[in-house]
Amino acid sequence: MNLRALRNHMGVYERDSCIAKCERQGGRGSTQGNMGTVNVGDYATFVQFLHFASPYVVGHRNKIFVILIPGEVMMHKERLRNILDDILLLHGLGCKVVLVAGSKDLIDEELRSSGLVEESYDGQFVGGYRVSGRDVMDVVMAENGAVINQISAMLSKGPPIPMMRRHAKDVSKTSEKVSGSKVMPSVKVVSGNFTAAKRRGVLNGVDFGWSGSVSHIHVDAIHSQLNDGNIVLLTCLGISSVGELLNCSVYDLAAKAAIELGADKFICFTGKDVRKLGLPHYLPLEEAKLQIASRTLGCCSNIVSYENRDASETAAIAQIEPLFGSGSNIVFDLDTWADMEIPFEIISGIVVCHHDISRSHLVDYEEDGALLLELYSRDGISGVCMIASDIYQGIRQARYEDVPQVSQLLQSFVLLGYELPCAIVNLGSYMDKVMVLERDGDVLACAMYSVLGTGLDEKLVVEINALIVSESHRTNGFGDSMLDYMEQDLRRKNVGLVVIVPTTGSCDWFVDRGFEYQGLANQSMVLPEERRHGYKEFAKLYSKSIVDIDSSLADLPAGRRIGF
Repeated sequence: MNLRALRNHMGVYERDSCIAKCERQGGRGSTQGNMGTVNVGDYATFVQFLHFASPYVVGHRNKIFVILIPGEVMMHKERLRNILDDILLLHGLGCKVVLVAGSKDLIDEELRSSGLVEESYDGQFVGGYRVSGRDVMDVVMAENGAVINQISAMLSKGPPIPMMRRHAKDVSKTSEKVSGSKVMPSVKVVSGNFTAAKRRGVLNGVDFGWSGSVSHIHVDAIHSQLNDGNIVLLTCLGISSVGELLNCSVYDLAAKAAIELGADKFICFTGKDVRKLGLPHYLPLEEAKLQIASRTLGCCSNIVSYENRDASETAAIAQIEPLFGSGSNIVFDLDTWADMEIPFEIISGIVVCHHDISRSHLVDYEEDGALLLELYSRDGISGVCMIASDIYQGIRQARYEDVPQVSQLLQSFVLLGYELPCAIVNLGSYMDKVMVLERDGDVLACAMYSVLGTGLDEKLVVEINALIVSESHRTNGFGDSMLDYMEQDLRRKNVGLVVIVPTTGSCDWFVDRGFEYQGLANQSMVLPEERRHGYKEFAKLYSKSIVDIDSSLADLPAGRRIGF
């Protein structure tokens, strides 16, 4: 298997392949011209892509994704069309989509052209909210109506008729349904009175008029539409208990929709305000909160890693957490965040993760195809920041003081008849090759490796000698986190191949994580002679290549991204 095939097989995205090739052939529009045909030379790549994307397709099926498209994106029609094409594909692959569409920039443009914003507070922002008098509300309603119509139209694009005729069960029936004026949209987009809101009223001497805050989402009604296979479209318009339309924040709306619906993912498209911050590809939730604390309390100037965090920084995080609410009390005060000059997209991602939504993805709308690559490939793409609970929390290089607890874990391994590259009594001098997962002073897992030499590609070959999780913690995903962290660290150390001789019963675990059977260990030329003779005659060797990835991700320290 050549390098490109290997990369595709392992789920690694190459910029100079799928999307770049599409751009050279004339962009996305060219796929409509040839009715989605694939060049003969690309057949193998296309098939391989389907294979490595299939686990993600299965994993995301029937999952609820709340996707926020801010008003800035609505101003760029071609980008918007591409994004909606990708969202339409998500829906076709079985995802349940709740789309939240902003209109701020469209409203700003209309207010400027009409001169309304210059006459008084009306139409201007005070803190994080727009003052919305009657004239401004007329503009808000008109622009939101336009947004609903435009998005509904773009999402109504059906598949090419020749494809429908080729793959339909009954061509005669299909031709009747899709010919002439009877073409039906492939998906139904539903909008309505799903958002309950309340007036902000008069605050600090400012009458906010028909500006509102989101009270709650009509969860059952939205679930009913999603179960019927529809895309639900929400805008900034909420409805009060007395039947008034109110102008709400889409960030507040999207965050509360994700939390109340129990969404599996929150996805927010971002623009220049987030782009200039240069966020990492993976931002643990606690570190994101610490950055907020640094702006709020001035307690620290930089994001620091888990193992270097002191008690004062932990206390600072606890001090700001009431700003996000707790339990069913969802707090999203735009005035607070506007004063800090933190983009609302980032705050939305933090708030939903704080309320137990597992993943928030901030996707730069300038990166064409980034949404699909983030969701359906292993390593994603630059231009995306994922906020999530820290799955690497507590994983670090072992220290000398860890020797007693690490020795205790390794002793159980040795009792099974497996050898280590050093005697346990000499473990202290080998700690640079050991990683541990520590929580509250207890070492719950450890991993040990040894360097075997240099392979044909002039990269190092490493053997994992042990990967052990404390028996009482083996259902928490610690083994996956340890293996992932170790592979990221080894890649930065110029390791090209990892081998392992699994213990009895663990072979399938490693195969599920990309290791391949290479034969009997005592006959393998990969292992040094002294290691081969140390294994029993039935011991099996497995290996996994540490393939190259995007340079913007490969240089990150271990634990700074999710994915091998």
